[in-house]
Amino acid sequence: MRGQRIEVYLNGVRVNEYTSARDIALGHIGVQNDGEGLDIHYRDIRIRHEGAQSTDLARGRPVEVTSVEPGSGHVGANAVDGDPATRWGSAYADPQSITVDLGAEHALTGVRLAWETAYARAYTIETSVDGVTWETVHTATAGDGGLDEIALDGTVARHVRLTGTERATQWGYSLWDLAVFGD
Repeated sequence: MRGQRIEVYLNGVRVNEYTSARDIALGHIGVQNDGEGLDIHYRDIRIRHEGAQSTDLARGRPVEVTSVEPGSGHVGANAVDGDPATRWGSAYADPQSITVDLGAEHALTGVRLAWETAYARAYTIETSVDGVTWETVHTATAGDGGLDEIALDGTVARHVRLTGTERATQWGYSLWDLAVFGD
């Protein structure tokens, strides 16, 4: 991807290109592929900016959550396991949080949240170097689910905490992926 120009490659060969009317952030886009008959297939495709740093600092790191959806296997570790078929699901109450320990201090450049249907209408993202003193780096009050890309300005932190303060549905909070980017 270069600016708003998207080039699609399959096995190293460019198979399509497109110029978007809007900016597209690092993350994922959905593509619909009409199949035969009434079949429609959807694909989630990762976007990579040329030369962009795309290492997810949260991948596989330890997490703590305030709750897990009762009777489910939707544990907090699922949000950072890199598996698009697993998710963290919380109890059906406000507030709920998930905290990831990045293992060392990093200059953070962004956070990506991939919400399941049960998303946060309102939430905060906080960072900490010691897991005790927290600084709010982002507040959302009109979340609409899907994919949230939050740019950060190089805030140095070891811990990142997402706290859902208002659910958009009757269910808890549910994340397919919590990714943190930085140096």
